[in-house]
Amino acid sequence: YLLIGFRREKIYMAAYNQPCAKFDKNSGYVWYGNNCRFTRIINGEVVIDQRFHPNNKGFISHNDFQYKKANASIKRLVVFGDSFTSGIFLEKPWTEYMDDAVNSTDSVTYEFYNFGIDGGGLYNWHQLFFNELVPNYEFDGVIMACFADNLYRDLSIFHTTADAGYFNRFKTIPKDEQDFQKNYLPDMGQNAVVLQDADIDLAIKKKYETTSFYHFKKLDVYILKNIALRAVNLYEQIRLKNEMRKPEVNFSVERMTEKITPLKFKRFEEIINYCDSKKLPVILCAIPVKEGIIVNKQGITTQHQGELKFLSDHYKLSYFDGYKVFSSLSDAEIESCWIANDPHWGNKGNQLFASAFADFFLSKNK
Repeated sequence: YLLIGFRREKIYMAAYNQPCAKFDKNSGYVWYGNNCRFTRIINGEVVIDQRFHPNNKGFISHNDFQYKKANASIKRLVVFGDSFTSGIFLEKPWTEYMDDAVNSTDSVTYEFYNFGIDGGGLYNWHQLFFNELVPNYEFDGVIMACFADNLYRDLSIFHTTADAGYFNRFKTIPKDEQDFQKNYLPDMGQNAVVLQDADIDLAIKKKYETTSFYHFKKLDVYILKNIALRAVNLYEQIRLKNEMRKPEVNFSVERMTEKITPLKFKRFEEIINYCDSKKLPVILCAIPVKEGIIVNKQGITTQHQGELKFLSDHYKLSYFDGYKVFSSLSDAEIESCWIANDPHWGNKGNQLFASAFADFFLSKNK
């Protein structure tokens, strides 16, 4: 019962050691708990086994968040992103390495408040920005750390029960907890199991007997929904790979609006326009797709890079190209920066990115 399905024809398991995520109307979902653990096993190989720490506001950080800054000399940046930024599978998020690097060289104290949402994107960021940050937090700038499809995503919700985790994306947000339980949770597919630490340890030691996808927990209820989720994910992967190899070269607001959809593009513009009205700087940052780094070495700029560079130029935002952090590495070195059999970077890639971004940030804030 430990396994939750095939991914690229590989037997796959994802497990948490306790219920640790719940629906939240201001952000889609938040984390909770102490000494949380996430484990991913593919074909008997442990690719992720990491403890993570939700803070007092339900985000992944070893530091608690405060609405008010401790003093006026502090410069606080709020950071939006997805799993690369939240980093539950890493020793610590890249924003915390930024804290260390930036504050060791400057008399000004910078705070990087990490509001990264695993699986999330623009809809989650917009909800969080206008319903939580603007009404409550003091901040001095915004960083949007965008993975390839973050601006295209619907609202992501992850929710755990006593024995499983459930995920899906929606075009609307639940009005309240009752609405979520009644009208949204039934349409969420199971993407993880919740086990005791001892059971996860047994799985890691390969002492479980399950060897077939068809032992998937609660198969009768969730199999079709999980197939649907994987089909959507596969379609998105194919679209991204095609765009990496044959990117568009002519960008415009009209074309971006058409691709992202008018409603989603409006959400992006509303965040940018608010920051502009308050004279808050915005950094748009490209979180790289590993395959895109390889494509770059062939002299091709990916669709992802082109879109973010266009938006940065058009709206007069700062732009940091995370692909270039890895451009001088060999293919083998690039592979060593990513988790095996997984689209995410590992601790090495995470730290390389943070170091380069810290240098960029300091160059803009001398």
